[in-house]
Amino acid sequence: MTPKWAALAWVVDDYLYLELPGPVGIRSHTIRVPATAEGFGRALILLKQRTFDSKLGSAGDPTQHQIDKAKTVSNYHNVPIKRVGAISPSMRSTAREVLRRLGMI
Repeated sequence: MTPKWAALAWVVDDYLYLELPGPVGIRSHTIRVPATAEGFGRALILLKQRTFDSKLGSAGDPTQHQIDKAKTVSNYHNVPIKRVGAISPSMRSTAREVLRRLGMI
């Protein structure tokens, strides 16, 4: 039986892609590493760090920004998550409307 936190992997051109599912009810996200021995090694270390409750930005569920900026594989979770910028009141209002329509709030 496949665990709920299992990643889906595929290769396109020069990259290995990993789709990392979030906790129950949270959307998955996709990251990529070079399709080289080093890239596969990084992916393997990341997969070993995944658990059923891995949270976005943690060692087992890094963002693409964290992967791009980390000096070493074990350092993914030490890279701060990139902020998009200031969120205006109208953006918050729009986000709340979308979440209400989806029944999430």
